[in-house]
Amino acid sequence: MALATSAEVLPRLREAAGHVVLVVGDVVLDRYVIGRAQRLSREAPVPVLVHESSFAVPGAAANPALNVRALGSRALQVALVGDDQPGNELLDLLHRAGVETEGVVRATGRQTTVKQRFLARGSLSFPQQLARVDYLDPEPIAEALQRQIAAQVSSQSLQADALLLSDYQGGVIGEAVLNACLEARRLHGLPLCVDAQTDLWRFRGASLVKCNQAEASRALGRRLATEVDFAVATAEIRSRLEVDVVAITRGAEGMTLCAEAGGCLHLPAPNRSEVFDVVGAGDTVIAIMALGWAAGWPHPLAATVAQLGSGVVIQRLGNATPTYPELEEAARRWL
Repeated sequence: MALATSAEVLPRLREAAGHVVLVVGDVVLDRYVIGRAQRLSREAPVPVLVHESSFAVPGAAANPALNVRALGSRALQVALVGDDQPGNELLDLLHRAGVETEGVVRATGRQTTVKQRFLARGSLSFPQQLARVDYLDPEPIAEALQRQIAAQVSSQSLQADALLLSDYQGGVIGEAVLNACLEARRLHGLPLCVDAQTDLWRFRGASLVKCNQAEASRALGRRLATEVDFAVATAEIRSRLEVDVVAITRGAEGMTLCAEAGGCLHLPAPNRSEVFDVVGAGDTVIAIMALGWAAGWPHPLAATVAQLGSGVVIQRLGNATPTYPELEEAARRWL
């Protein structure tokens, strides 16, 4: 099936505003150091970068929250950070973006996750990533902290129209937190949209589960290559998880979507050529699909807008968020 048409998208696009999405998951402070590569070092066969700029942005599960906020809805963040300077910086960045952080638990003595990327600017139009250094807390998240995060899910969900679970394998989505999300879905009738980057089978009972091609292949234990492969895979995952919708993102090949009503659909990627950096594209997809569910959109419409959003943000460096004018222009240009 083709993407929805611009005539279908444009009149309903701004219905994604005005909702409340509770975003739960592992948050990260993404740092970028950009320099101009002028020569090779005499110490090792590596480029010497002359520093040009440095900046930091919220990453991982904080990025869907930024996308929700950028599209005019409230984003309630539930996460875990350390009681340290990177934690302060991350919370300040979220606050300045309008993300509500009352549900973020601060852990004394714990290190906030930081991902630092080094990029070289040369003769190309865009800087190229050379290396990434991750600063991680070596200790697993204690059960007491898990219970605190779960309690925040329970209290913050009272305000929400939709739940968004973003699992970046940092340990926040433990059993207690996942159960709190499923209970909030049951008690309040909230859609639960999951971006699953680990074990898919943990998320039985959600509303929507999104994964990429590699994650789906790993979960099923087989290679996915043809359109038939993806149709069978999405249907099997949906049945085994007992969820309403499964979406498998496929990079330049677009997305395969399977819903109980409507069967399995393939939606091609609207932007296959203007690609600079795919970091954070999946966050935009899950954020828009959660907003679409809250807005009552048909699933193909939500998936189309999600694909448009992804096509916009991959034209930029690092985590990015689309605006309504950009989505409207993308719909006119690509659909």
